[in-house]
Amino acid sequence: MRGNARQLVLIGGEKLWSEIDALAQWGSDVEAVHILHAYDDELFGRPADRLARFVRRNFSRLPVHLVGPVADDSPEETAAAIYSLAGADGTELLVNLTGGTRLMFAGGLQGLRRPHVTGLYQHLGVWHTLDAQGGAVRLSDVDPRASERFNVAELLKVTWADDEREVEVAPPAISTNVRAAARMCLDGSPWYSSFEALGRRVSSGARISYGHLFEQFVAAILREVGVAEDDVAVSVKLIDDGTAVQEVDVVVNSHGRLHVVDCKLITDAQVTVPLGVQIREAESTRRALGDGNGQLVLLRPNQRIDDAARSLAAALDVRVVDQRVLAERSLVDALTQLVQAPTPARAMPADGPIARPDLSSKPVLDLQRHFLDSGEPWVAYHLGGQTVLKCRFDPPGTQSSFERQLSLRFEGSVHVTSASVSTTGKSGHAVLRLKDVREFEHQLARISRQPW
Repeated sequence: MRGNARQLVLIGGEKLWSEIDALAQWGSDVEAVHILHAYDDELFGRPADRLARFVRRNFSRLPVHLVGPVADDSPEETAAAIYSLAGADGTELLVNLTGGTRLMFAGGLQGLRRPHVTGLYQHLGVWHTLDAQGGAVRLSDVDPRASERFNVAELLKVTWADDEREVEVAPPAISTNVRAAARMCLDGSPWYSSFEALGRRVSSGARISYGHLFEQFVAAILREVGVAEDDVAVSVKLIDDGTAVQEVDVVVNSHGRLHVVDCKLITDAQVTVPLGVQIREAESTRRALGDGNGQLVLLRPNQRIDDAARSLAAALDVRVVDQRVLAERSLVDALTQLVQAPTPARAMPADGPIARPDLSSKPVLDLQRHFLDSGEPWVAYHLGGQTVLKCRFDPPGTQSSFERQLSLRFEGSVHVTSASVSTTGKSGHAVLRLKDVREFEHQLARISRQPW
């Protein structure tokens, strides 16, 4: 498909992340970009204009054309716009139908009836081609990290800013002392020991903001584990008429998503805003910055978040890293897992476990010990004719919820021989018989590297 695509059609709606990823995947292979926009575009901060500016900044050779406006409640107008681009000269179009309203999507399907028009749709980070009859085929030749070709500042300018407010992104000025403390963490020192040593080195009698220093410390850890320098931003501000109206601690562009890390060093006794309010505000920030595709990490290393707050966070797709999490894994491991996403390269190989231990000195493989030592949120093992899946739960789960998740995630491709949950509800163990090994591996690749 890459070789045949000549022009790319995008929808400039409220959610632009799929359009950005489409540009990352196919922008270098097309000759022009068309952006379809709807009436009342100005009510949403003119997303089509923001997207057009983004294309011009990052693909200066590509002509960019705004198409429309069309009525977002009229499928016929969307179809007619696509028809107008699919001319008789044989121009080949790739049309991303992920954005826009459902009725625009319906019109887009009508547009696929024209020859040389291919529909695209992104679901949970996975791209599919569509046809006019509603068929979908998963694409295997896409790069799940393609959006990392853009830096975090460029992405926030199109996802968070609008026609009235701008984003201020300064590269994190991470000092030698902060980098040294981050490396101590990577070498195995507890985060609090490394951070306390950093505080002693940089204070020297001067007044410092330990909160801001902790943000830099987190950013330094992320850079040490492989995130590019221009993909990490600290103290990102949304500016309205010269005034900062919102500030975000750390933003990371990694593995096809924007990850927002809300860092607070406060203890339980110092909390002034109820956790429920913090979590709901965090969820709103996640949607705003990540344009619907972001992840919010509530980093509270000096607090122990209670079960009710953790359940609320899970329901709103806010990840919690608190004292409880850091008692089981290091800050480095927790951050590394959270800013990564499932990719085919991390899927379970068909001929063995994800990480095969050395059995030369031991006649028995202790799967539970291997799972605990791995630090992974879930691990799958092939054992002859059976497959064992071990998972961590956050918040704690029950056997019925585990069985329900197995059914939903693997959609009939496995037979569950047995499933059990630990007495604490923090981990689960399932023995599976696979109906289709390859399909099972594809399904695993779509599951994020996070506790279930």
